[in-house]
This record gives sequence, structure tokens and C-alpha cells, in this order.
Amino acid sequence: MTTQNTKTKEQLLTEKDGLLTKLRSSRIDNYDEIMPLLRDNELQLKHLAKVELLRQVNTKYSRLRDIALQAWECEQPAEDITCSDSSFHKTKVKKYPKIAALSYTSAKWEDSRIVELRINGEKFRMYRQKYEYNKDTEYIRPESFTDFLALNSIPAKDITLTEYNEISEKLNDLNIELKTNIEKYKNSLESLNYSNLNYWGLIGQHPLHLYEYTPNK
Repeated sequence: MTTQNTKTKEQLLTEKDGLLTKLRSSRIDNYDEIMPLLRDNELQLKHLAKVELLRQVNTKYSRLRDIALQAWECEQPAEDITCSDSSFHKTKVKKYPKIAALSYTSAKWEDSRIVELRINGEKFRMYRQKYEYNKDTEYIRPESFTDFLALNSIPAKDITLTEYNEISEKLNDLNIELKTNIEKYKNSLESLNYSNLNYWGLIGQHPLHLYEYTPNK
């Protein structure tokens, strides 16, 4: 791909259409000239799509970090200040100015604490919950705002293009390794004559659920 990309998506799509038209109508000896241009055009389009995906994701989670900070900094009431519909009691909430100052807010009160806070349509878990048999649920407050973000699956900072490219490369390598190991397993089964072993009742088959993850751009 060219190192300096100043073309817009619309310009690249127009360029692609022109190259494809030229390829279809040209003599066969122009193939080697046009195909590298098409490949470079496609790489630039993929680059722009990746940049736009990151812009959308970073914009979304930057907004969520701002709202999450409001949730993190809220008081932790020792009394139930919610109504039956999860909204805050207009009189009781006045004791807690940071909560009272929030807009479009409600909460889930459980085991003498706010375990979930909703602000502007966004929901935040306020504690990690540890369950053990025959024991009361243990509520663990995140140690820091960064930890609070992790609890709520919010990235602590914007994801850069370099970071996303590194993640994509590692993910692709993992997928290649996965497919190689699956093929190796299948070949090893064949060497065991697994079909007859299954028919004879010596072995059985069971479904294994596994999802392959691939970069979105």
C-alpha cells in the first residue's frame, strides 16, 4: 500500500471502478499493469475501513468512560434510596449530591448496597460478586477507576491503529494454528481407524463447541 494515503473512500471506489472497467476492456497484455493498481486500491480501502471502525469504537467508549467516571465517583449509600421502580427517592437522594446530580439515573439495590447504576441509558456494575456455596455473596469494590472500567468491559484508553493491527496479526496466527491442529487431529483419527472403533462401541463422539474469531476489518 502507498505510504501516503490522501484519497477519500469515494475517490478510491471511483478509481476501482475505472480500473475494473479498464481491465475488462483492455488487451490481455495490460493485466500485469492493472492488477497491482487494483491490489493497492483494495489495500487503501481496507485501511480506511479499519480507521473508520476504530474511530467509531473509540468514540463510543470515550463517551462511556466519561459516564463511567460519574458512576465511579458516586457516593456509596448505606441506606436504600431507591423506589420500587428503581428510580431514586427524591428526598433520600438529596443526602448524596453526586448521585442527585446525575441525569436519567436509576439503580439496583441489593444486599444493602447499589450493585448496579444506570446513567443515561448505560448500565454499570458497581461491584464484583464472589459466590461460594453456603456463604453470603461477597461484594468486592474495584480497586481503581481502571479496574472499574475493566469490570464493565470498557477499554481504559483509545485503541490505536498499530495496536489493532498487532491484535489482528496475532489473531490470524492463532486461527492458522487452530486449523492446522484440527487437520492434525483428523489425520490422527484416521490412523486409529476411529470409524470401526466407534461402531464396535469402544469409543464415542461428542460435540465440541469452539468459535473462531476474526478481525472485523
